[in-house]
Parts: sequence; C-alpha cells; structure tokens
Amino acid sequence: MYTEIVSDCKSATLSQIIRGRADIESVIYSDGWRGYDGLVDGGFEKHRACVRDILELTIATMSSRKVTETISMADSF
Repeated sequence: MYTEIVSDCKSATLSQIIRGRADIESVIYSDGWRGYDGLVDGGFEKHRACVRDILELTIATMSSRKVTETISMADSF
C-alpha cells in the first residue's frame, strides 16, 4: 500500500506516481476517481475501482452504526 499527498489529482500526475512506484503486473485498487481512467491504457491491466472495498477497509474501526451508513452511501454509487 502506498499513499502520497499530491498537488493535483490529474491523470498525468497520478499515472506518473503509480508508474514510479508500482510494477506493471501489480493490481491497482482505486476509488474510481476519473484521474485513474488511463491506467489500463497505460499497461496497468489489473486496475480495479472498488469503492465498496476501499470504504470497508477505511471504516473498519468505526462504530457499527457509522459502518452501516457509509456502506449504504456506497451502494448509491
């Protein structure tokens, strides 16, 4: 897992960071942000946009009421 604060969320910026950190055979999980749209075209054929999975990992330590509310929000995407 890798996280970085970026100056902007443009596709070119995100792609450059990912190319510099991840092997082309890596499975890339994203939140579905349009800035990641070019990853498959750039060779990252294992790009997965999994909003629900990311939300579940992020909220693992929240109260059960908040987890249910957040997952319900994810279902609306």
